[in-house]
Order: sequence, then structure tokens, then C-alpha cells
Amino acid sequence: MELETYSTKNTLLTNYIDCYQLYQFTDSVRFTAIPNGRVELWVILSGSFYLYDYNSGQYQPAQDLAIHPPTNQLTHFYVPDDLICLNIKGKPAILELFSCYLTSIPSPNTSFRSFLPENTVRKIEQFRRDFDGEVDVSLLDDWLVGLLISCESGSRYQQILNQFESNFDVNIGELSDRLHMSEKTLQRTIRKYLNLCPKELLSLVRFRQVSEYLKTDPSARLIEALDFGYYDQSHFIKECRKITGLNPTAFISKLKLPVNDLMIEWCRNGAFS
Repeated sequence: MELETYSTKNTLLTNYIDCYQLYQFTDSVRFTAIPNGRVELWVILSGSFYLYDYNSGQYQPAQDLAIHPPTNQLTHFYVPDDLICLNIKGKPAILELFSCYLTSIPSPNTSFRSFLPENTVRKIEQFRRDFDGEVDVSLLDDWLVGLLISCESGSRYQQILNQFESNFDVNIGELSDRLHMSEKTLQRTIRKYLNLCPKELLSLVRFRQVSEYLKTDPSARLIEALDFGYYDQSHFIKECRKITGLNPTAFISKLKLPVNDLMIEWCRNGAFS
């Protein structure tokens, strides 16, 4: 399996996306995505994969062009064979780019085709047809900037999310004070856009930050999680179990990929073991 990561070249998009990711699988694999407070938008370039559906208790085919909103649940994936997939890892504010087309928060694995205008969908389909192994970042940037302009985004919601990203080590009361709004107003705003409560979002942002730190620095100790706003080491261990279902040591051991939010559960050829 190969993973290439690309950064946006347009400064207008830095508040909306973390990166573009190109995944290439050459064998069957099962992996689990931990809740990370991020919006995933994928474009399947070749092959297919499946997502576990909690309602049916079965794996369902992933849409070829889809949006997957933030969630507080684990997301289980199964890749049966060869797959090439582009993923746009979006910050929560990226949902604002679709705000003029969406009437509610999209369900997991929602197709772009169900809400975006045809001419907008055609642009990303053209990217898929023209893909030759190289990711055209400028084309992706232009597509997202077009959505940004169409929906006239960049409002109070963006300011709120910026506070969550930069102040993950404080509590909700302090955040609401900094934003000059009541906790109830903050809760309604976050729930409206993300279907999460502020405490859940803050927890996911904080855990993403500390897991990235532990992933990139193998010598780091769990006690250093206190620098990210946890009360003590037991608090971090409890949050880790709540979010991933594992203790920190077991969780870190499953991070075989160069990202901090995907746990490899099984691979047919054992390449990740």
C-alpha cells in the first residue's frame, strides 16, 4: 500500500482542508478510521472499497464520489483488491463550502451527485478520467475555490472552528468566553453544522493532536499527553479507550500507515505486520 500526501497551493483553502491524499492498495486489507473531527471527501479512481454500516450490520459499497462527515464512531473499511482513491481530508469548515447545496448534514458515504449541480460534479469526474498517476493539485484547488465563491463562505462559523483548532487544551466555557457567546449558542451552532456537541468536537481535535505527536515521536511518553489539555495520564487513557476502543499502547501499535487516524486490522499478505 502506498500513500502520497499533497498540500493545497491556494491560501484561500488553508482553513478548509488539511491535505489531499492518494491511497493505492494492491491487496486486500481491513482498516479502521478513528473519529478525528475531519470531513473525508473521496474520489475512487479505480477499484472499490466497502464501509461498515451500523444500521444494517453489513459492509456497504462506497460511493465513487462521496462525502463522509465527522462522526464520534469508528469507521470500518474493507478493500477487497486493487484500489486507487483520492481523499480530500477536510477541516470541519469544509462543510461550509457545500452549505448552499445541503439542507442538512449529509449522512456517511453520501454521493456528491445527490446534492451538487451537474456542472460541478462534471469537473471532479473530469479529474478522475484524466488521472494518469499524478495528482493535479491546482485542478482540485480550483474546484474547491469555485465552491467557496459559490457559497460565499468564510463567516462566524469559520471563526468558531478556528478557536477549536487552536485552543484544544481549554474547556468549553473558556472557548465560549473567547467567542463572546453563550455555551448554549455555541452548542447549537456546532450541532447544526457537524451533528456533534462542542465537547465531542473538542475531544476529537485534542486526541488527533496528541495521537499525531505520539505517532511521529516514538520516544514520546504518555505523560506528555498532559501538554494537550488532559488532566492526567488516566484521563488520556480513558479518552483513548472511548475513541478507539483500545488502550494507547495497542492503538499506537496499529498505526502502520504514515497517518495517525487509520488502524490496520488485517492484511492478506501480512505486509503491515
